[in-house]
Amino acid sequence: MNDATRQSASVLTGATWGAWPPVAPALPDLDVTRLLRCEGSLTAALREHSEETFGLRVVREKVLPLTDFQTGPLSPTRGAVREVVLSGRDQPWVFAQTIIPVATITAHPWVSRMGGQPLGDALFHRDDVTRSALSFAVLDPDMALSQRVSELGLNPERQSLWSRRSCFFLGNEPLLITEVFLPDLCPDS
Repeated sequence: MNDATRQSASVLTGATWGAWPPVAPALPDLDVTRLLRCEGSLTAALREHSEETFGLRVVREKVLPLTDFQTGPLSPTRGAVREVVLSGRDQPWVFAQTIIPVATITAHPWVSRMGGQPLGDALFHRDDVTRSALSFAVLDPDMALSQRVSELGLNPERQSLWSRRSCFFLGNEPLLITEVFLPDLCPDS
């Protein structure tokens, strides 16, 4: 993967993704802003924020045909889609969708065998992993990822949702992680 692809890995159609601060009517409160902008492990930050009540629930882990919206500049036609809900204080806080191209699974099979373990824990403890810059967006309720979140009952009021994404590289093999901040974490947004 070339440098131009790495730099554009956070740009997808359907939402206006960009550097902080994104174009939005209002920024979330300071605690949520810190979590959104966290450049380390969001899993670790949520664990700390949850006061020891952190949880993870896998909602989908399957090899599927991929849409352009899901893959962005990565462009694989098939890959694993891993979707999890990260929670704290018995509330769903973040919906995370990871797109793992088949080539990445072939080179690093462990990424498709995480089960109930947080992917963030593994990625931030490996020496061969690099990450693109974070990119941010506010997802309107009619966007595909927002609709997926609503299908899972995680956004019953169909609010606009804060989101961030970045591409991780295991050597030269990418995976794309999008994290959607749910209403129970951002009640005033």
